[in-house]
Amino acid sequence: MNYRMLLSTALAAVIVVAACGDTSDDASPSSTDSTSPTTAPSGGATSSDLVGTRWIVDGLTIGGADYSLVPDADPTIEFSADQPTIGGTTGCNSYFAEVEYLAGGELRIGGVGQTEMACFPQEVMDQEAQFGLAISQVEFYELDGDRLTLASLDGSVIISAVNRDSVVMPVELGGVTWIADTRIERDAASTLVGGNDVTLTFDMARGNIGGNSGCNQFGATFVIDDDRIRVADLVGTEIACEEPVMEQQRFLYDVLLNADTFNIDDRRLTILTADGRGISLVASDTE
Repeated sequence: MNYRMLLSTALAAVIVVAACGDTSDDASPSSTDSTSPTTAPSGGATSSDLVGTRWIVDGLTIGGADYSLVPDADPTIEFSADQPTIGGTTGCNSYFAEVEYLAGGELRIGGVGQTEMACFPQEVMDQEAQFGLAISQVEFYELDGDRLTLASLDGSVIISAVNRDSVVMPVELGGVTWIADTRIERDAASTLVGGNDVTLTFDMARGNIGGNSGCNQFGATFVIDDDRIRVADLVGTEIACEEPVMEQQRFLYDVLLNADTFNIDDRRLTILTADGRGISLVASDTE
């Protein structure tokens, strides 16, 4: 499915921050509320606390009730170091938004968009909808060491996260099997044709690539320089498969032979050509 700006109802809501100076009776929570209110920090939190940080969501409360996250599909939150934006993944699709930092740890989020890939099982898509609903209601944040809490003022929505750098060990290009799940064509992204896994492995000592196109086994040589990669001498078996699989194989081979850059973020590898075509893969078990 196409990668495009999606101002969805669940994600595009602009967060309205409660007025700090309202002392009327209506502004005070009732003692009979079923959800205990959460008090925003009175001071000390600034935008510099969050910019450039990356978080893995490990707890979600919606409507005052805990929501069980799907294993191995944790949402993430990244606060840009260069501009007032956030991004990450819902556990399925990537999302992006503008963020405005206010005094006392309060913030506003708006202009939200996301990719539109379908993911399985259905529980992952359900989680995406719930996470989008939750993040649209966040009104303030608190930091405690490597823990981040995003919450609504009434406490009905709480997103708990751990600093990614404290729990994620960097994955190297070699030593793992990479399984492709996304095809990138400039400003569009789509899931791969179902069937056999499309895989890549990198032998760093010999400079060789091995893999499976989802139809044929193949091999090639490669050279890397910082974030640049060059692939050559690609050869493979010549089994005939159904046309959608063969077309996908042609795309994969073309991307590899024209590869320009690669990037590893957490356990995801993205290989891109100079004109914006590419393949995205996730690290599987250690070889």
